[in-house]
Amino acid sequence: DAMRQAAGGAESQGNAALEELNRATRRIEDARNAGIDEGVRQLAETAAELEQRQRSIAEDVRRMQGTSGAERAEQLRQLAERKDGLSGDVERLERDADQLARDGRRDQPGAARALGEAAETLRDQRVRDKIQFSKTVMRGGSPEYANSFEGQIADNIAEAGENLREA
Repeated sequence: DAMRQAAGGAESQGNAALEELNRATRRIEDARNAGIDEGVRQLAETAAELEQRQRSIAEDVRRMQGTSGAERAEQLRQLAERKDGLSGDVERLERDADQLARDGRRDQPGAARALGEAAETLRDQRVRDKIQFSKTVMRGGSPEYANSFEGQIADNIAEAGENLREA
């Protein structure tokens, strides 16, 4: 009889331990999902900020078109620096979206797909290349083409941001 009680006690202890492991697993998965959700939110905010920076650059390119000489040269230099910074930040956004998509593929496949689409949008539309090329366009292209090109870059970043907000 004592052996049966001991066996029953061991079984209940085993069940309690298994239940505790299951609860711990759920807490870890919940924390991972919360981390992915927070990462998506941060990436969406970053995309909105990058879009705003690009729209500000586009406005400054429009304003610069009426200048000449040393003033124009200084504005071109400053705009080129801002574009280089923006290009690096777009590259970081693309890389971070890819990483978060990989991290979330198992637990949040829908969000992972949207994150992958955002990174793919930036790659497919060659946003970083456009930013770099736009430095040449603003130096010597027609004002209409420069304005159109700057708007296109902002729209491309906005599209990636929309994909992130949908995640």
